[in-house]
Amino acid sequence: MTDVFSVRNLRRPLAAYALLALMLWTVPLLSRLHVESAAIIAAGAYFIAGLSALARFREGEDFGRVLLEQQLCLLAPWALLTVTLLWAPNCGYVQGLLFFALFPVVTVVFAVSLAYLVSALLLRRGRWWFVGVGLAVMALGPLYDLGLHPQFYTYNHVFGGVLGPIYDDELAVRTGLFVFRGLTLLWAALFVIAGKRIRMLNAGEKSRFSLFPVAFSLTALLIGLCYLFGARLGINTPTWHVQEQLGGRFRTEHFDIYYAPESTSGEDLRRLARRHEFQYDRLRRILNIAPEERIRSYLYPSPDVKGQLTGARRTSVAPVWLDVPQVHMLREAAEGSLGHELAHVFSRSFGMPVLRASASVGLVEGLAVALEPPSGPPSPSEQVAASALSESGPVERNLAREVAARMQPLGFWTGRGAVSYAATGSFVRYLLDAHGPAPLRRAYAWGDFHEAYGKPAGELAEAWARSVFAQPVVSWASGPTARERFSVPSLFEEHCPHHVPSYRQAHREARDALDDEDTT
Repeated sequence: MTDVFSVRNLRRPLAAYALLALMLWTVPLLSRLHVESAAIIAAGAYFIAGLSALARFREGEDFGRVLLEQQLCLLAPWALLTVTLLWAPNCGYVQGLLFFALFPVVTVVFAVSLAYLVSALLLRRGRWWFVGVGLAVMALGPLYDLGLHPQFYTYNHVFGGVLGPIYDDELAVRTGLFVFRGLTLLWAALFVIAGKRIRMLNAGEKSRFSLFPVAFSLTALLIGLCYLFGARLGINTPTWHVQEQLGGRFRTEHFDIYYAPESTSGEDLRRLARRHEFQYDRLRRILNIAPEERIRSYLYPSPDVKGQLTGARRTSVAPVWLDVPQVHMLREAAEGSLGHELAHVFSRSFGMPVLRASASVGLVEGLAVALEPPSGPPSPSEQVAASALSESGPVERNLAREVAARMQPLGFWTGRGAVSYAATGSFVRYLLDAHGPAPLRRAYAWGDFHEAYGKPAGELAEAWARSVFAQPVVSWASGPTARERFSVPSLFEEHCPHHVPSYRQAHREARDALDDEDTT
């Protein structure tokens, strides 16, 4: 057993893990041991551990020893992501340990087991087959989960999973995550059983391992049952399951509203139905276009229910890429979020093929913010003006440059969320007011402003910046509102991402109880 700890056996995988962990140090969010870093380490572990295991199996090493070697190598990224506690606070370190165990540790078992099977098959290009399987699993799993289901989480045998949208500050750690990683271990067991049997056949030892048919069949049966009852087990969330769990359905002229009858009174339901139709009519008049299909509106009674079903606890979402137009909101947030989410639904008809969205995230969110109904606080344009006037330098030019950059495909994510939402929303509102909806619809899919407006985005942004400072009246509350909203750090700047302090949790629970008229 002393050879297990030989530096010669572990040198390359240890170096690869160390390099990967040191690269994560350069990104504040990823330098902490938590779900994001665990997923990246797991993705790397599949290839690092699997390819190393392939080489060891070709040397004739047995499965148990190789698996132990590769698990020991995970001490390197764990140690390097733990030492960052010295300069990067991690309020969720214990939870991070859980994700490290669920993601990299389980993935290494999966990778080594698959390598054991691939090496037994004596494939000419076994390494390429192994890499190809990993890449296919990484890509096809999310495409199936997110592309065909009304869910915003995905679990994966290689990288572990994505638990929900980045806007949720509190992660939805669902039962399905544990079930799915158990399923990953079942696949690993199947690979080992098959690999062992093939090795015996190759060696002519046909009389041994007589329990192979039973072990293989039982493991395959368990895997099949997991997929068959995937919705009940929380592995994925098909449409019928969401509708079944909510239980209620109410039809209006343009909507099918799904809700929880026990938490929604008849009066509230009728009011929400009227609000749906009002927002529909308002957007139709602004954009001169309307969806051809009925829209499904899912109203969830609580963040816990919404998180368990969709992976998004509080974030309202409109998955425009699904075949049926739909929105998903908390019942308590529906009135405030409905205009924004329906704007996404209306944009489906002039978005890119298949995805039904824009290549520019700034246009996606800017359009939704621009079409939000007035809600009382200062408008996005007022907030942008107040914030910009507090800065020094050529204000208009800087503002135009910033919003033009946010119209690039990934430019929206280069700054704080509140700033990007307000700036792009104000810009798109200007385009609608100054040029009408037709050119905006033409520019939307690919973000091609020159084709639609005859001007590049930068020139349009300069005209917008001038209009921002030409506003005759700006609310006195614009400055304080902008300072409060724009000072909220992004997920990448948070000292303790995903950590919700106890006082905030208590406030949310009290607010939810008040909404439910529970005064106990």
